[in-house]
Amino acid sequence: MLAGAGAASVIVVAGDATPLACMLATITGIAFGDLARRARREHTTTTGGDVTDLAGSLAFLAVLIAAAFDVGRGSMRWPIDWLGVGFGLAVITLAMLLRQAAVRALGASFVVRLDVTATQRLVDGGPYRWIRHPNYSALLAVALGTALSLSSPLAAVVTVTVWLPVTMLRMAREERMLLAHFGERYEQYRRRSWRLVPGVY
Repeated sequence: MLAGAGAASVIVVAGDATPLACMLATITGIAFGDLARRARREHTTTTGGDVTDLAGSLAFLAVLIAAAFDVGRGSMRWPIDWLGVGFGLAVITLAMLLRQAAVRALGASFVVRLDVTATQRLVDGGPYRWIRHPNYSALLAVALGTALSLSSPLAAVVTVTVWLPVTMLRMAREERMLLAHFGERYEQYRRRSWRLVPGVY
């Protein structure tokens, strides 16, 4: 609750409390509140969790703060930007569908904090057939879709320069953990799948 309220408050301030910024703050507050609740329920095998747990959340919050900042400065040019709004919302919608598919494929193995449990299974169905980290692919699309729909160049820049490097570090750490846990099975899976974007990376 506190995490969601804090994130929402920062968005409101960054966006000068404009109606669009307040709407973004509401969505952000709900999302971060849910993320914090999920994290509290999890029992990790690593004391204190991984450094990228908090860093990843803060990096994505930075993207949203950047978007709110541009919104507060009136970066949108109506009605010229309606095409961008529509396309950005379509990207976000597809990204959320991808994330839901990833969560369904993982089932009980879906966790917020970086960890590998003794009973964890190697999932290679659903979107995991092609992408090793579809949840991060979805978040990347959400960040870029948000930047596009809100006409925020700053959010796009923060996505590429802040969120993406943190996420790449997290993916590398996660893959080392999975390789240590699953061994050759995971190595074979790595060789036949893409890390983040099919056909690119």
